[in-house]
Amino acid sequence: MLNEAGIKSEPYHAGMKVLMRTAVQDRFITGRTKVIVATNAFGMGIDKYDVRNVVHIDYPLSIESYYQEAGRAGRDGNPSDCYLLVHHDDKDLPEYFIRSTFPSKEDIEQIFDAIISWVRTANETETKSISIPTPLILANSIQRDYRTVESVYNLLSRAGTISKGNVQNQPRIRITTNRERIQEYYTNLVAERQQALEAILRSVSSDVFERFVPINIKDIMQKHGVSKNAFDDIIKSLQMLNLAKFVSDGSLSGYYLDKFYENINDIPVDFEKLRERYIFALKKLDKVYEYAETNICKRNFVLDYFDDFSYEGTCKNCSSCKDNQIKNRLI
Repeated sequence: MLNEAGIKSEPYHAGMKVLMRTAVQDRFITGRTKVIVATNAFGMGIDKYDVRNVVHIDYPLSIESYYQEAGRAGRDGNPSDCYLLVHHDDKDLPEYFIRSTFPSKEDIEQIFDAIISWVRTANETETKSISIPTPLILANSIQRDYRTVESVYNLLSRAGTISKGNVQNQPRIRITTNRERIQEYYTNLVAERQQALEAILRSVSSDVFERFVPINIKDIMQKHGVSKNAFDDIIKSLQMLNLAKFVSDGSLSGYYLDKFYENINDIPVDFEKLRERYIFALKKLDKVYEYAETNICKRNFVLDYFDDFSYEGTCKNCSSCKDNQIKNRLI
């Protein structure tokens, strides 16, 4: 929209690659790009002396954040404008950010239970390093928002319960037809392949007919006496006839469970402290609401917030001061 209006602008956010973000910063600082439409990822390192306008279109999460972000304007000492364009209905978004950053015990329990259910389905509870789904996969599977799930993963990671790194991705299989078709297929196999198919079906979860499930090839060979050649042959046959899909193992960057807990209360997480941090963050946000709606001098409001009472009078430049000047003229 800005570019269509002849105002050269570029986006900036944390999802961009480092080289692209650096190039956008350079073009802005050198004046080749006049406007940046950015998230708060446009960080502390941006020191452009002649920024004339800073416009917020959402509530910042704290006065500290707003002071730092708005403070990028007018560093050359010349007049600059800072706008906070918000509506009462905009409060849902910052409150969601805080709620998802400091998840409740109930949220943590639901997400942790989903992780444990995944592990039990995979029959991996005796394994030292247990592969678990990424936050995105788990969020989709339990229909929860990604940000909350990611926060719980980070919390569990700090508690030493899960870790992120290179994990061995276990082979997975999914039967893509019904049980009747598999039974028909089984009856037409030679004995060795029948044994291999029986071993596979006994070794995996019944969910294999609905989704990919882990399969332990070593266990099938040792416990059921299936040779590697017989296993490979039956897998190839199933795939060629479109009766199954198979994903082989490999080293992936992912998540794994370090410690298996039966109960959420056994995890070394201070739920009371987490709740206190959540309430503290909401109180900081309330101050932002108060700042946006106050009719006292906004400069004085910010200085009061930081316990700086050295000022005299009002700034005569903020929206509160200008509104009050208009009201005084009308009286």
